[in-house]
Amino acid sequence: MRSLLILLFCCIPCLGFPLQASAQMRHVGRTWLFGVGKSALYDSYLSPLDYRGPSLSISMTNERTARWGKGRVDSYARWAIVGTMAENAVGNADFYDGTVDFSLGWHYRWSFPRHWTLRAGALAELSFGGTYSSRNGNNPAQGRAALDVAASVMADYDFRLLSRLFSLRLQADAPVVGMMFSPQYGQSYYEIFSLHHYDRNLRPTYPGNVPSLRFAALLAFPIRQARLVAGYQADIRQSDVNQLRRHAWQHAFIVGFRRQLHF
Repeated sequence: MRSLLILLFCCIPCLGFPLQASAQMRHVGRTWLFGVGKSALYDSYLSPLDYRGPSLSISMTNERTARWGKGRVDSYARWAIVGTMAENAVGNADFYDGTVDFSLGWHYRWSFPRHWTLRAGALAELSFGGTYSSRNGNNPAQGRAALDVAASVMADYDFRLLSRLFSLRLQADAPVVGMMFSPQYGQSYYEIFSLHHYDRNLRPTYPGNVPSLRFAALLAFPIRQARLVAGYQADIRQSDVNQLRRHAWQHAFIVGFRRQLHF
């Protein structure tokens, strides 16, 4: 717990500054995305079997040019909710899974000839959720909570087609270092929260034990005052902590809209 609090308090002062600075900006780009896809779930705490099923997601991103950084730095904020209902191959048990993510950080921007723009930066990401198994009796659910610092890169390409301006974006985010809550192998939540039998339930994470990646390819095109957005997103989450393994692989078609707001 002490390590998680130290990491959280180190992130909060850094995250608060760009929000205060960017609140004075006049132009804010917001993107709403809705996703439909399929997920593959595995959680060794709940079951030795793989579960597969449909998933739904909704997310919103807020991007603006920071006042600091001489116009070369963009602040970035995102939240997302993902829900999945999956069943095992036999069809006699279901997983109900939900995840909520919050991301906040900055990107440094480089502009190149031929309409290319590259961005690279870091994000602080807070994620929590849980999985419920319809088959288990003693331990029917598994909770999750994690705080990460992630590397983030984006590439934008603007081009004209039929006299309209299109924009293609590729984005990838991957956690680099952080903290994760996890029970030990064979440890129940009753032992942790009722009996207070803690056993290294907050563990440091890095790409070696949490090899995860979120990748998106989005195409935006103008419709009146807004820009419609459509594309593909892969959200690959994996962990091997406290002798417990989990993966949640989601592939989704996403569609939404992007707008520029003026203050």
